[in-house]
Amino acid sequence: MLAEDDVSWVRETIAAGILEDLNRRGARPDEIREVIVAFGLKTSDVGEMKAALTRSYERYRADYFSDELRGINTSQEYETLLDDLKFLQGVLGVDAEGPIDAVATALSEHEDYESSYADAHEDDWKEQRYEQRATDAEIRDMFDTLRDI
Repeated sequence: MLAEDDVSWVRETIAAGILEDLNRRGARPDEIREVIVAFGLKTSDVGEMKAALTRSYERYRADYFSDELRGINTSQEYETLLDDLKFLQGVLGVDAEGPIDAVATALSEHEDYESSYADAHEDDWKEQRYEQRATDAEIRDMFDTLRDI
């Protein structure tokens, strides 16, 4: 079993490695959130970890946010990103208003598109169903004329 000092050293070493990686490449909000939760970072905490996570978020926002937003395909993905951004804003105190507004707008547009797409397909289905019923009625009429003969 590891001594408390050894556990602390392992934790600090792992944290340093994670932070170095996040700062080198930037990190998505969900990744930053996972680190915050894993290491129990609180809003009131200050220090190297919070500063490193803030820098990682700023890099993500500048370099990757627009690409991630364009790559989202579902309402669930929009909502998850929105939740993560709000979480980071609350815990790290980063300025996420611009990205939050952009995600909320994109989510609204996506939901409007899905609604109009569903309405259009429902109309198509109704039209096909009507045509099928008309064809069925024509067949019945043909057989009825054969009975009359």
